[in-house]
Amino acid sequence: MPPHPPTLKRLRPPLSGFIVDGFNFCEADVRHYLLTHAHSDHTCGLHASFDLGTVYCSSVTARVLRATIGLPEKRITTIDVGQSIEVEGVQITALDAGHCPGSLMFLLEHLATGHTALHTGDMRASQDVREAVCAALLRRGLLRLCHRCNHSPSPTTSAIAATAAAVATTTTATFTAAAAAARVLSGPVRAPARHVPRLQRQH
Repeated sequence: MPPHPPTLKRLRPPLSGFIVDGFNFCEADVRHYLLTHAHSDHTCGLHASFDLGTVYCSSVTARVLRATIGLPEKRITTIDVGQSIEVEGVQITALDAGHCPGSLMFLLEHLATGHTALHTGDMRASQDVREAVCAALLRRGLLRLCHRCNHSPSPTTSAIAATAAAVATTTTATFTAAAAAARVLSGPVRAPARHVPRLQRQH
């Protein structure tokens, strides 16, 4: 696995209480560790005696961790596709990453500020995966579709697809970085609509 600087594993404030796929970069003030999936390049540093906090992952990944690493069940909190949990004022929603059985993307919302991050991990930029992301963001008022049609993706969805494809090969891509390129997933949960740019239809 190529080396990654620790700053890519810990989310930025106000979500800095979470580290994703970064068990070699544990920090004393972090007790919440998100694991996107159980491939060995993402579980580096995780071992049976891990006691630095809670590991959040899918139930499939949890079974793999117990069987291969021997991680105690008490160290694991499971969250499966479509489910949401609240951890210290942050709502975490699990989305299907389409990478392998049990793989997740994590949508994190800081409830006090509306700050939102989508951590993709390894993900498949397929239509089903992209549409599930869009649907989750729409439900929270984080995304507005400018054009609707039955089969073709809207310009907004196309921009999401382009962003997803751009970050699909990195294990540490976050919504914060992706938004700089796409500018279509943005702002606090209750951001006024005028703050969301209207994309032009592309032909």
